[in-house]
Amino acid sequence: MLRSTLKRLVIAVLAVAYFGVLYQLLLHPTVSMPGHSRPLNLVPFRTIRTYFVDNPEPLRQRMYQFIGNLLVFAPISAFCAVALRRLTVVPILLVSFTLSTLVETLQYVLWTWRSADIDDVICNTCGAVLVYLAVAMVLRRPRNSSATAYGLQSVPAAATDSRDAARRVH
Repeated sequence: MLRSTLKRLVIAVLAVAYFGVLYQLLLHPTVSMPGHSRPLNLVPFRTIRTYFVDNPEPLRQRMYQFIGNLLVFAPISAFCAVALRRLTVVPILLVSFTLSTLVETLQYVLWTWRSADIDDVICNTCGAVLVYLAVAMVLRRPRNSSATAYGLQSVPAAATDSRDAARRVH
């Protein structure tokens, strides 16, 4: 009883901390830029392309942005993989897509001076799905031997002998 209560408390504290950081990173207003319009990109892969081609920013900064977009919803999908083991990838895809679309819409509507970008939705969704799949694979991996990890289960010798005997009779 105490252990499960402590576990729930830790999960609740981590969730509150995560959503606080998420707010700070995604919805907290940045410095306003008078005379500039709200940045909006509705062309898929335009921003992703600039991460890799024709960009004067240092590669380290571009990769930080790209990897950050991939991993921003990783805690949610990892939690779902651990807590809801029977959950499939489709709900993770839908939840991460919906949350990311909501965040991008709020960034645009609330005038946070952050870029509202379809490529962020694409990266956020792909990253959440990839993290979910990775965590689910680790959790579902058999712990016995490398043979069972690849679906090769050993057959007891007695079973093999009886099959051979049955084949010889026919």
